[in-house]
Amino acid sequence: CKTTKIVDRHNEDIHERLKGVKWEALPNLKKLDLSENRLYGHIPQYFLRKHSPRLTELKLYMNRLTGSIPSNLGSLTELQRLELDENELTGTIPSQLGKLNKLSTLTVSGNHINGSLPQQLGNLKKLRIFSAHGTRLCTDGVFGISAIDNSGLPRCPTRNPTTFLQESFSPTGSPSTFLFPTMLPSRSPIVPSNHTIHTTP
Repeated sequence: CKTTKIVDRHNEDIHERLKGVKWEALPNLKKLDLSENRLYGHIPQYFLRKHSPRLTELKLYMNRLTGSIPSNLGSLTELQRLELDENELTGTIPSQLGKLNKLSTLTVSGNHINGSLPQQLGNLKKLRIFSAHGTRLCTDGVFGISAIDNSGLPRCPTRNPTTFLQESFSPTGSPSTFLFPTMLPSRSPIVPSNHTIHTTP
């Protein structure tokens, strides 16, 4: 079988070129490098619809990609390198990436992604390079993967139960503006206008 490799960089007409690619005709596509282009919008789905089952390298770094990392990247089970750094991606790292047991390189630095790393990444026993600086990611513990454990990511903060309740029930989402009923300031009782309050000294 013929191995296919596509490298297309610094191409101002990249979107039009991609529209003309017949991905279903590339079942042996192994390496796709679209880095350093002006690729914008969400991560393209062209090669994720069962057309590239043998893809081993996907490089999309230094573009203008937005949106979240697609969970169906986890279906590319032959993937060894996934490089998504220096884009404008948001959301979290999907747990489905933990299915990529052949992955040796995962880079997501310089994006707006956040949250806790999914524990499923602990399945990536072949991971040797992991880069996530410049993000708001954190970890909840030790993964047993040196590339992750030594990446310098901070531990996720432990949430104070009182703060959690305040955030959960506050109508404004701000704990500083929410008061539990026992903390509400005292008010004069509401009495119909035709009644009088009598107090006993």
